[in-house]
Amino acid sequence: MESQNAPSPAEASLVKMPLLPLWATVGKTYSTIWRYRTEYLKIVWCWFLLTAIFVYLYSFFAWPYLREGACWLFDSVKIGIDSARNGTEINPTSVPHPDLKNFHLLEAPMDLFALFAGSSVAVAWHRLILRQEKIVSSQYLRRDALVRDYFSFGLLFWVPTWLTYLIPETWKVVTLVLLAILMIVYTRMPIILPARALGSKEVTLKKVWEKTSWNFWRIFWGWLLVCLPMLVCIFISQYGCTSNITGPIMYTLNLLYTVFIVVPFSLTFLSLAYQHFFERETL
Repeated sequence: MESQNAPSPAEASLVKMPLLPLWATVGKTYSTIWRYRTEYLKIVWCWFLLTAIFVYLYSFFAWPYLREGACWLFDSVKIGIDSARNGTEINPTSVPHPDLKNFHLLEAPMDLFALFAGSSVAVAWHRLILRQEKIVSSQYLRRDALVRDYFSFGLLFWVPTWLTYLIPETWKVVTLVLLAILMIVYTRMPIILPARALGSKEVTLKKVWEKTSWNFWRIFWGWLLVCLPMLVCIFISQYGCTSNITGPIMYTLNLLYTVFIVVPFSLTFLSLAYQHFFERETL
């Protein structure tokens, strides 16, 4: 006879959620990228060229309007690097803070194009890692229902963050609170993305939230550790506004480096985290 104190199936599913092995997952992230480096180049090269052409031409012609915001970001990075090198404190008034609303509005088309290109690359990359599915065409430009579904979930994470840029500067507390909430949610919820790449509709946002219980800090530190290549992008940024010629070039290089070099580390980490939480029984 079953004990009256036995937990219900729903309660049992929340007991002892498997903890993500942080260091093993981070290490496997880097080794997986190295192992599939040739396959990644085959997946990414077409989208890389198309994104480079679109972003450069767009930023070149829109540079008179993008310049103020982009230069403020680049100059802020340069001041931060110089301060770290010299061991001095940063003077907040050394770079006047401009109104970045127009800058972020003008950035949106480039971000959306890069997001769609990244979604197409992500679908192939997730499927390669999780199902060993290699692309057969020499020109990969997948745009089917799986990519569009992945893109729609990408928008779910991109739009709220983008909207925070439009909040008035006088509402700094509101912005900080919203960003803190988004950080908490976005640390765990993107683990649904590999499931969308596989076409799995059984994995829902609710299930992701439940499965990743007690894993926030492990996933959070995992994100940071696999995004260390982003430091290269920071050093590139300090040379961004020397002229109207180099500005669009540096802007384009930063976006390309972020989307096609840094993001794959995050995608790999997502794939391995998804595998840990949802496919452990099949390993």
